[in-house]
Formats: sequence, C-alpha cells, structure tokens
Amino acid sequence: MNYALLTYEREADRADITPEEGQAIFAAYGEFHARLVEAGVFVAGFGFEDTVTARTVTAPSGKASVTDGPFDTTTFQLTGFFVIDAPSMEEAIDWGAKIPAAETGRVEVRPIIDMGP
Repeated sequence: MNYALLTYEREADRADITPEEGQAIFAAYGEFHARLVEAGVFVAGFGFEDTVTARTVTAPSGKASVTDGPFDTTTFQLTGFFVIDAPSMEEAIDWGAKIPAAETGRVEVRPIIDMGP
C-alpha cells in the first residue's frame, strides 16, 4: 500500500539558519531519500516553496475564487511529502520517524487511496 509522509515545519525556524545549517539539512534529506530508494519503498517525493508562494482556490457555485497563501494559518506549514510503498502502517510510521522534519516539526502518515489511471 502507498503512504504519504507529509512534512510540517515552522517556516520561521528556517529563516535564521546559516548556509552551513541549510546544507546539512539538505544533506540529511538526501541521505533519507537514498535510504528509501535502497529499501525499495520510494515512490515519489517533493518539497514545497514557502507559503508566501501558495494560492488557495475555492469554487462556490462553480466560480473560482483565489486567495493568497495557504488555506489556514497554523503553527506548522506543509513543507513537502514523500510517497512510499510499505506493507503496513507501522512500517510507514517507522519511515516517517526517520524524516529530518520529525526532529523539529511533524510528519503526518496517511494511507493513499488509489484513484487509478
């Protein structure tokens, strides 16, 4: 079954990191990605630009309305995700705990419903 590992972090915490700290974080994600690939569970993974680039769309009565930013103001912002193919929720949670974001933010583990082609 496929699982989404959604990463949530505080954007404000990233504002004060040094270039060296940024490189270390990037390297940690690279190592995590390599572990997923090596284990044969990697399906996809992407990071997001900061929330200032986000737009939220609603379409009441079929008429689109767009607002700047994410849909809600929260303490943590959705910063990216991985999709893995794991045999159980427990294994997906184990992988989620290894994502660097789990150290300072949150990782949400969600089973994915296959909508087919």
